[in-house]
Amino acid sequence: MTKNALIFILLLAATTASAHDNRTLDRTESADPQSLFTLDFANDVIYDTNKSFSNRFRFIFTTPFMEHSPVNFMLIPNNRGDSVFYSLTVQHDIYSPEEKFDIATQFTQTPYAAFLMIGSKKEAFNKTKKYKLTSQLQLGVLGPLAFGEEISNGIHRIFPEAVQARGWENQIGTDFCIMYTAGIEKNIVDAGWFNLDVISAGALGNPFTRLDGGVAMRTGLFADYFENFGFSNSKHWQVFLYGNVRARFVGYDATLQGGLFSDNSIYTRDDVRRALGRFVAGLSIIHGNIKIELENHFTTPGFEAGDSHKWGNLNIQFRY
Repeated sequence: MTKNALIFILLLAATTASAHDNRTLDRTESADPQSLFTLDFANDVIYDTNKSFSNRFRFIFTTPFMEHSPVNFMLIPNNRGDSVFYSLTVQHDIYSPEEKFDIATQFTQTPYAAFLMIGSKKEAFNKTKKYKLTSQLQLGVLGPLAFGEEISNGIHRIFPEAVQARGWENQIGTDFCIMYTAGIEKNIVDAGWFNLDVISAGALGNPFTRLDGGVAMRTGLFADYFENFGFSNSKHWQVFLYGNVRARFVGYDATLQGGLFSDNSIYTRDDVRRALGRFVAGLSIIHGNIKIELENHFTTPGFEAGDSHKWGNLNIQFRY
C-alpha cells in the first residue's frame, strides 16, 4: 500500500467521522461508575533477544471523566444494554536491531524506531450477547522526539550485563502519528470453565495500518469476561489460562517503512511481509480489585530477511 493511497484513506475516514450524526451518542449507557488503572509492560529480556519489538510501556486510566472526551463522537457507537467504559491511554514502544555495535550490520536488520502516543479509548461490553467492542483514537510522535534512545539505554543501565546500544542516529525519522483502531470479540462457546471467542481487529493510520482475525480461549476458574473487565464482587480467586491465535495482514508499518507523512528516515525496509501469524499464551490471576496477567507473545518474521520473535508481557490492573 503506497503512502499517498493510505493518506487518502485516512483523510476520507476522518471526514466521514467528523460528519457522523451526534445523535448516536444518545445510545450510550455507561456502566456503574468505577475507575481502573492498568500498567502494561512488555520486553524481550526474558528471552535474551533484544531485537525487533523490544519494549513497551502502556498506561491506561479508565475513569468516568473520559466519557466527556471531545473525540468520543469518532469512536464506535454502542448498542443499548452495553456497559461502556472510557479510558485515557499512554503508549510508548521501542524497536531495535539485534546487532548493537556494528552499524553496517544494523542496516540489514530491524531499524531503530520508537513512538509515543496518547489516546482516547472506548470499550463496550454486553454480558447478555457476550461481545466486546473496542475503539480508540491515538495521537503522538514517531522518531527521536519519542525518546527511544534515552529510554532504551536507560533500561540497559539497570541491568549490569546489558550494553549501551550504538546506531540510534539512524532511527526512523520524526513524523506525526495518528491512528484509529477498532475491534470486536464475540463468544461462540461457553462451557463454564472454558470459553472460545472469535476476534477481529484493525488499525488505520500512522504508525500502523493492519487487519487481524482469529480465535481466543480461556480455561479455568473465572467470572464472566464480558462484565466489568472480568472483575467480580465475590471474594473467590479467579485463576485461568488464556490465549489467542491471529492472522495479520499488514498494509503499512512505519517502524520498518518510515513515517507515513514524511520521508526523512535514513534507513527503511521495503521487504515488509504482508501476512503474519501471531500467538499469545498467558496466565491470569484475579482477586478482589487486583488483576495480574503474565503473557508470552510470538510472531512470525515482519520482513523477508527477518526472524520470528517472542517477548514477555506483564499486565497489572487495579479497580478502585
